[in-house]
Amino acid sequence: MSPSLVAVTARARGVASHFLRRATLQQALEAPDPESLARLLQDAGLPPVGRPITHAGLELSTRRWAATHLARLARWLPERPDLGDLLFGEEDRRSVRAMVRGAAAGVPLEARLAGLIPTPRLPERLLRELAAQPTVPRIAALLVTWGHPLGTPLLETAVGDEPDLFASERALTAASLAALASAGRRLGGGFQRWARATIDLENVLVALHATRRSPGEPVDEFLAAGGAIPVERIATAARSTDTDRSMTSLLALLPTGAVADAMRQHADDPIGLDDAILAARIVELRQRTRLDPLDPAAVLGFALRLRAQVILVRQAIWRLALGATVRPRLPLLEVA
Repeated sequence: MSPSLVAVTARARGVASHFLRRATLQQALEAPDPESLARLLQDAGLPPVGRPITHAGLELSTRRWAATHLARLARWLPERPDLGDLLFGEEDRRSVRAMVRGAAAGVPLEARLAGLIPTPRLPERLLRELAAQPTVPRIAALLVTWGHPLGTPLLETAVGDEPDLFASERALTAASLAALASAGRRLGGGFQRWARATIDLENVLVALHATRRSPGEPVDEFLAAGGAIPVERIATAARSTDTDRSMTSLLALLPTGAVADAMRQHADDPIGLDDAILAARIVELRQRTRLDPLDPAAVLGFALRLRAQVILVRQAIWRLALGATVRPRLPLLEVA
């Protein structure tokens, strides 16, 4: 690792030390009312919510807090776009996907922003401008105007009065993973291993979903290149007409570790699967950091831990908004 990236690794650890403590997250999930939650979060370092206290205000405070942490890390990054692709690309894809779905469904602006994390390439101001757009083509056109790498792929699929949302999301995923693979190759080492593992995981998940819908159907065109597992092996494993056999074959392709274990345990639980995978990836990165303090795992884990914390705070917000008990996201609470 270059000297500049060593400094970034040290900085990531320092900034992460200001994340919310597990006890604070637990208390947030048990807060009796929005006022108590706002007071707790402000005492823990989140921006003031203002009056009156609303769920949208709590969401905005959480986004601003997360954006501040990402910005602190970004200031230490070398002038290399590939690092941005690798560290912030997934958050940008989540944000653009939320905008596309929100525009298609006609949901209110604040609902489109809920749960997102602003990045250096898509800060709060630009996210709000995207969320105000009434159509997917308008979203795509803005991204192209700003020079965002997801703009052109989205614009190519966002045609007509009712764009194909499946095609749009597929284009966003393909572009994001292609940028990730390219960044991994340029950066090498632990960054490249991470990029390949991320692409493998995405491909296996796509194949798993495909086998649930229509076992035996070809999935090759939905898979991304650049992972450590050849696309052909994943497609072959997914082609069995026996869904259970396809699932077993696909999971067997993953290397042993926390992520593979999480997928095996939650493969039939779509709600818990994302949380389990996120928690497992954080665990694996922590293990790598302990084995090699100079490994970029601390930088890579920074963004994942931040996402886990945002998810938990958002759960606390919407538990109160819905006035109902919600399923506890224990895997994330244990690693956040």
